[in-house]
Amino acid sequence: MWQRIKDNPQHEVLGLLHIGTGIFLVNHDKYFRWPPGNFLLFVNDDWVGFWFMLVGMAFLLWVLLGAKDVRWNRAILVLLTMTMGALATYQLIHWVVLGTDIMPWMSNAAVTAFIILLARGSAANGGDH
Repeated sequence: MWQRIKDNPQHEVLGLLHIGTGIFLVNHDKYFRWPPGNFLLFVNDDWVGFWFMLVGMAFLLWVLLGAKDVRWNRAILVLLTMTMGALATYQLIHWVVLGTDIMPWMSNAAVTAFIILLARGSAANGGDH
């Protein structure tokens, strides 16, 4: 098990990051403040945090189960890119519209870029990190 984790440290870190982000979003029901109305209720709902946790757990399981299925790796990388990209974009919009400094959109954009680079490396290496 430890060897699998050592062989895929980026995947482990991204999985743990997604789980941590999901826990944060579940525990902060008023994190997003724009736009007012039903969409705000939608994005502040716990399902968003659970989605992040689910994607993170899928990546951890991929590593712990042997990290051999290339299609699973690519699918999870796409989901990771979509979730972090959406979060960074939504946080950027908060910063632009509301001027809030508490949204870490730059670091989440950097994580999204890292995921894209990892995906490119996975595609070039036939699925391996």
